Amino acid sequence: MTTSNSLRKRSNKLMLRKILIEGTSTFVLCLGVGMSKDCIYCPSLVLFAALAFTAFASGSHLNPAVSVGVILKLYLTKALEKEKLLEFLIYIPVECLFGFLGALCSYSILGETKEFRIHHDYSLLQGFAAEFFFSWVLVGTVMTVAEYGESRLLGGGTVCATVLVGDYAVGKVSSAVFNPALGLGFNLMHAIKKGNYLLASDTWVYFVAPISAGVLSALFFVLLKNEIKLKVYSGK
Repeated sequence: MTTSNSLRKRSNKLMLRKILIEGTSTFVLCLGVGMSKDCIYCPSLVLFAALAFTAFASGSHLNPAVSVGVILKLYLTKALEKEKLLEFLIYIPVECLFGFLGALCSYSILGETKEFRIHHDYSLLQGFAAEFFFSWVLVGTVMTVAEYGESRLLGGGTVCATVLVGDYAVGKVSSAVFNPALGLGFNLMHAIKKGNYLLASDTWVYFVAPISAGVLSALFFVLLKNEIKLKVYSGK
């Protein structure tokens, strides 16, 4: 009984440390994005710095869409344990909270806020499609390099390269957010600064598009994993 309680306490402490590391990583990411203003290279470089800074110790989701995708992937592959489910579910509000704190800290340093909006030259549907597509690719890349990558740094670099491509491709369309923690955090901070506490009308896109893309990424990953297994077994 004592051994069981000791193991449980150790497990809880480990989970708490990982949750704090996940929050810290998200904070570093959001602070860096806020400080970078409109530099197209900075979000991907800051992401890599946040990953390396915490040594990938929490699994390095830094994005509620990734957490949702990983949960579904583990469920579909029958590898989802209760402890992991609880841990990754806690990650989601923690990422959003620390994303807001990063935006708040950025504002306190620069004296100005960043607001993510779909560019006026594009429709809401076009903005949603841009966020959805690159979030799908991003979450899928995260899961693939985590499963098959041999180097964490190389895998992290691959993920960051995906973010950079997305910034180049749709930055002028949807602001290239691909992360609910970023979209909600910065738009909430901007609304508070304005004093009306009203989020931009298209803020929901930065939550719904990545989360739904995370679900699709998990489904696609499981299909891809099964295809790889078939090729290995058949010798092709």
